[in-house]
Amino acid sequence: MKKATVIGATGLVGKNVVYQLLKSNDYSKVVLILRKEMVISDPKLEQHVINFDNMSEYADLFKVDEVFCCLGSTIKKAETKEAFEKVDRYYCFMAASLARANGVTHFLMVSALGANKYSNIFYNRIKGEAEDDIDKLGFLCTSIFRPSLLTGPRSEFRFSEWWGIMIMKPISVFLKAKLQKYALISGENVAKAMVKSASLYRGGKHIYEGDKIISLLNV
Repeated sequence: MKKATVIGATGLVGKNVVYQLLKSNDYSKVVLILRKEMVISDPKLEQHVINFDNMSEYADLFKVDEVFCCLGSTIKKAETKEAFEKVDRYYCFMAASLARANGVTHFLMVSALGANKYSNIFYNRIKGEAEDDIDKLGFLCTSIFRPSLLTGPRSEFRFSEWWGIMIMKPISVFLKAKLQKYALISGENVAKAMVKSASLYRGGKHIYEGDKIISLLNV
């Protein structure tokens, strides 16, 4: 059976990834790297509360088969662009580097729709640069998930996200074909798709936007 590490496990997608991994018979151990402990208990679960700035001191936590990186913040929450980039790019790269050094073959990462390292939009550019950082590490398999607006219960209220959901909710049902990638998607479905991708293990680099995330659930 496999072992997996999840970083960013307290977020909307991350916590659902944890639940899916714990339910799966494919995993004997699920390691969480956190800044605050989750209120959850399971025989397969290990929780490690660390200072992410000192992540390199915890390299042994990445001696697993797969790493699920679900880190993500907002500029409002981070308060500065620099702090946002630290979480969404630097911490992701540190986790990926430690995983690669420990022989992890499959790195799975939550990014965002519109991620592009050449974008003039700061948020999209940082997400794109984070993807590029991971790509250069040369994992045997890299799975990048780019969901549109996420739905589901969050620990904090995000007004801009709430407003976007209110606008997109009546529109999403009418989106067809390739436009389906812009439709609302639940954090739970993104998590299920990530774990499904891990079970399929398709070598190389794979990018899953909203429509492909839903398709993956039906494989």
